[in-house]
Amino acid sequence: MLQLETLAVRFQSPLPNRDVVRTPITTHVTLPNLRRFIFRGVSAYSEGLLSRLTTPLLSLLEIIFFNQLTYTVTNLLEYMRRSENLHFNALRLNLTKGGIILTAKRRLGGGGRPFRMLIGNKYLDWQVASVVQIFDVFGPLLSTVEKLTLGYEVHD
Repeated sequence: MLQLETLAVRFQSPLPNRDVVRTPITTHVTLPNLRRFIFRGVSAYSEGLLSRLTTPLLSLLEIIFFNQLTYTVTNLLEYMRRSENLHFNALRLNLTKGGIILTAKRRLGGGGRPFRMLIGNKYLDWQVASVVQIFDVFGPLLSTVEKLTLGYEVHD
C-alpha cells in the first residue's frame, strides 16, 4: 500500500458502532503517497480512523457525514493540522435542501480545493446546529480564512 494515491472509505450504515471509539487500537498507519482521501460515514468512524493515519502528501480530503444530531471532529481537526497541503484561506458554506456543503479553497499561491465536507440533513435548524458544532472545533483552522462566502438555498 506504499504506492496508494487514492483511498475511499464508505460505510453504508448510518448507525455508529460506539465500540469503534472505545476499542484500544494502537496501530498507526502511514500512507506516504496518498494524495486523495474520501470518507463517507458517521463521525465516530472517521475519528477512529483519522487518529491512526498519517498522509504527508495528501492534497484533497473529502468528508461526507450521514445525518447526525452531534458530530465529533476533534481528530479530523488534528489530522488536517498534520497535513501540510490541506491549508486554505477561503471557505464557502452552503446550506442546501439536501444538507451542508463546506468547501475550502486556496486563493493565493497554488489554487485548488484541498478540503470538502458534506453533511446530509435537510432541516435548516439541524443544519445550523451542525455548523455551530463543526465551527466550534475548527476554530484554529478558520484563523487563516481571508474570504468567507455563505450560500443559502430556500428550504421547503
